[in-house]
Amino acid sequence: MSTVLYVGGLGRSGSTLLDRMLGRLDDVWSVGELVHLWERGLKENNRCGCGRCFADCPFWRRVGEVAFGGWDTLDTDEVLALKESVDRNRYVPLMLAPRLSRTYRARLERYLALLERLYAAVPEVSGRSLVVDASKHASSAFLIRRIGGVDLRLVHLVRDSRGVAFSWTKRMRRAEVVSGDALMATDTPLKMSARYLAYNLLFHLLRTLGVRGLLLRYESLVRD
Repeated sequence: MSTVLYVGGLGRSGSTLLDRMLGRLDDVWSVGELVHLWERGLKENNRCGCGRCFADCPFWRRVGEVAFGGWDTLDTDEVLALKESVDRNRYVPLMLAPRLSRTYRARLERYLALLERLYAAVPEVSGRSLVVDASKHASSAFLIRRIGGVDLRLVHLVRDSRGVAFSWTKRMRRAEVVSGDALMATDTPLKMSARYLAYNLLFHLLRTLGVRGLLLRYESLVRD
């Protein structure tokens, strides 16, 4: 049984800061935003937190070998299509009751099998007892909850909605992109208001379902 501490909340809420702080602790291994591994790691070969490109990172190379016998055994486009058909907030009701759709249940089982091997390989390769996943996405947390062999814990990170909305209007470069200049996504305050409510409600729901965790306010974290 491996323990995964999931940092959940809306983007631009301070998750990168919290993730890096936790990653400095003994017996803790941070994997950043694991939800993006298939696209930004395997497909785009972006930089890892160590500074190397994903394909050149010794840690991720070893994880791929332990989990799948090597990353080249996977069809990246197929995995991404499978993820897209399963891991969305709109599918949370089906995650809670997969028997409502045979098609969704079949896809869910296939994707969970991949995630189970991935989340088992990380602590084996790192040798650390606690894995921090700062993916933030609510739907991904609901998926991890269903993985056998994973003890999911939650840090529900909440930042003042005005700060979040303002941050989403700023044009900022994605430092992990190697070739060319790629910018982080932007959005309007109105749309972010709806997402802010939806994400935070889903994480409250996750805790009512029995996932142990705590609510952490970004402003308190910075002050402390």
